[in-house]
Amino acid sequence: MSCQTHGRAAPRRRRAAANPPSAEPPSEQPNCAGSFTERRDACDLLFRGLDLLGACCLLALFSPLMLAVAVLIKKTSVGPALFWQERVGRHGRVFWLVKFRTMRLDAERDTGPVWAVACDPRCTRLGGHLRRWCLDELPQLYNVLRGEMSLVGPRPERPIFVAQFEQRLAGYARRHAVLPGMTGWAQVHGWRGDSSLEARLEHDLYYVGHRGLALYLRVLLLTPYTLLFPRTCPGTHACPQRSLSESAPLCHEFPTAAAASVGDRPSLLELVR
Repeated sequence: MSCQTHGRAAPRRRRAAANPPSAEPPSEQPNCAGSFTERRDACDLLFRGLDLLGACCLLALFSPLMLAVAVLIKKTSVGPALFWQERVGRHGRVFWLVKFRTMRLDAERDTGPVWAVACDPRCTRLGGHLRRWCLDELPQLYNVLRGEMSLVGPRPERPIFVAQFEQRLAGYARRHAVLPGMTGWAQVHGWRGDSSLEARLEHDLYYVGHRGLALYLRVLLLTPYTLLFPRTCPGTHACPQRSLSESAPLCHEFPTAAAASVGDRPSLLELVR
């Protein structure tokens, strides 16, 4: 039987021979999960490099300002210039976030952990201005250098608040799939501070699902513009007229995370060791 006699069947046999069925077990076949992991790791490596480069440049640029702010805090209020607080990071890991202190030392002595609001009466006079321009967040460049935060990502929250938000808001834990950021997609759209949690979550999840170089750079470029020309979103009040006692019950029913889960607070001297 020649190929000329059965001309139509021959090509089918050749195609079948070119792609013979594999005798290897399914577990040894290449799968999409492995390639996805490789792409994710490469993406994380790219963002890590950008974070390190950006953090070093910003520290060099803002070091004189940060030094001046620290001196002013010491001269205008009692207590340390830096303030350390537990926050929830990637994959739910708790870390120590550092920022300039903007409130009195006894800010939560009578109320316990409460949600900060605009024109919070617990703020010092200088602290209100620092919070307005987000200058209190500059020390978090240290957290970026340590790999605990990124320049861009969902803002990290305290464990006591996360416990409640995960019960109230479906999908809240998905925010922790990426590193928390100093600025984020929600913040450049005006959803920051005492604003809608649902809207902030929606924007955070959008960033998690669409994270890429273009979106990362877009958030960075929009952040200075947002600080200079802040957007007022629905439900956000410039100076809400409510007392601390009205805000106190927010998360009182949830226990605080044990300090042992985080370890001792890191020292800034680690950067030069």
